[in-house]
Amino acid sequence: MIKAVKTLQYLLGIICLLSLLSGCWSSTEINDNAFVTAVFIDKGQDGNISLSLGFPLPSRMIPGEMGGKVEGNIYTLVTKEDKNIAAAYRKVQAELPRHISWGHTRLIIFSKAFAEEGIYEALEFFSRQPTFHTKTLIFIAPGKAREIAELTPAFERFPSEVIQGFVELDLTVRTSVVDFLKVYNFGGNMLVPILTIGEDPLISEEGSVSTWVGTGGTALFQDGKLVGELSQGEMRGALWFQRITREAVITIDSFTDGKPISIIVLESKIKKRPVVKENGELAFQLEIEAKDDLISVDSDIEVTDPIILQQLEEKFAEAIEERIQQTFKKTQELGADVFNLGEYFDWYYPKEWEKLRENWPEYYKEIELESLITIKIKRPGSTRNPPWTKHKSP
Repeated sequence: MIKAVKTLQYLLGIICLLSLLSGCWSSTEINDNAFVTAVFIDKGQDGNISLSLGFPLPSRMIPGEMGGKVEGNIYTLVTKEDKNIAAAYRKVQAELPRHISWGHTRLIIFSKAFAEEGIYEALEFFSRQPTFHTKTLIFIAPGKAREIAELTPAFERFPSEVIQGFVELDLTVRTSVVDFLKVYNFGGNMLVPILTIGEDPLISEEGSVSTWVGTGGTALFQDGKLVGELSQGEMRGALWFQRITREAVITIDSFTDGKPISIIVLESKIKKRPVVKENGELAFQLEIEAKDDLISVDSDIEVTDPIILQQLEEKFAEAIEERIQQTFKKTQELGADVFNLGEYFDWYYPKEWEKLRENWPEYYKEIELESLITIKIKRPGSTRNPPWTKHKSP
């Protein structure tokens, strides 16, 4: 009798577990979805917004993966205009046989003209979509945003993968939707990477003229609006604030003959701290310790001499500090706290921050940046000078 009861309990347990595998009545099949990989936003006509959504075409991807020939592009772009993002989105959806899915979106690209009028309203729409990832990256296009989608992805399958790679390789600053949402209460100040675009004959396309896209400088945002730009060199100074220094290359002129010497950053430790001095003055301390390798020496300088090597380390530290200070002063001219120093003052000095908050852009212009930079060249190389300097003609 006891054995029969245990057997019955066992069977009931199995039945209960099987009931959990009955599936979901509201499920949506993958074949019913159109996956957005990139969003392009421009100014439309008569004050409207132009929304372009990039989609992969699954029906054209399968033959290529199986070794067959693919006719045409494996991605497409659908563009609609209306008074806001939501209305334009509904127009796109009305012409698609599949449900638009935001789960694979990795890029939002704004045109410079659109960004100058503010991007927070557009970001508000996307942040409300349940499947949209707030870590989606943001970029600025120099002209029309949708023109970026015309690039030829020679190494990748889709344009979005090419552009995403710029950030993954630390070639530019990393800015996402959630970054903008976090700084809203601190003035909406942010750095956003700017893309470059051009046309050249490409060997991979049998010499036909094709569109290429690369990285440029960065856009300065204040109150969610584009108010200025940093050059590519100034952008590299900004990367130190964001702790993006992997494989950074710094070049200086030798103090012996003026010829270039280059190092590559292997690793770095960066500490940041705000300071409110006794007299009420504000300062921000930036401490950097970097380990590097010499990768190029065109000079006849004796790089294996310990004294010479120390002098080189000091020169490289000065070059980095000059780049950082130049970048910081450019942001101060606009009162745009794109490095979010206000957050640090709020964390470390909450009482003082309440007094600074209202006129923070003006206080930001007066902050003294105290930078302490230490460079250590780990491997200068076994060659004292380039080989050709040893065989100069008399």
